[in-house]
Amino acid sequence: GNPSAAAAAAMGGPEHVPGQQQQHDGRQGAPGPHMQETELERKTRELQAKQQQLIQEKRKQEEERLLAALGQPMGFHKGKPLAALVVFRACLQWRAFQADRTSVFDRIIQVIGSQIERQQDD
Repeated sequence: GNPSAAAAAAMGGPEHVPGQQQQHDGRQGAPGPHMQETELERKTRELQAKQQQLIQEKRKQEEERLLAALGQPMGFHKGKPLAALVVFRACLQWRAFQADRTSVFDRIIQVIGSQIERQQDD
C-alpha cells in the first residue's frame, strides 16, 4: 500500500498529498472559486505555459528547417525519394498524423508544388 496513507491513517489524520489543496470537507482536489491560488501553483502554471511556448517555438523552427530542405533537390537513396522519407519521418516524430488538420501539411504541399512548377519551367 501507500506508506504515506498508512502513516496518515495510523496518526488518525486525513491523507494529504503535497501540492494539493484540501477542500473544506476534507477532500483533495483543485482549488475552488473561493480559494486563492498558492504561490507554488502559480509558478507551476507559469512554468507549464512557458514550457508549452518553447515546445511550440522549437516545432516551428523544425518545420521551417524541413520546408527549407524541401526547397533543395534531395534526389534518391537506394531508389527511394529522400524528400518523401524526410517528410514522412518528420511527420511521424511530430505526431502530425494524429491531428485532424495541421498547418504543416498545407505548407509542405505548397513547397512541393512550387518545386514541381520550377522543374517544369526549367
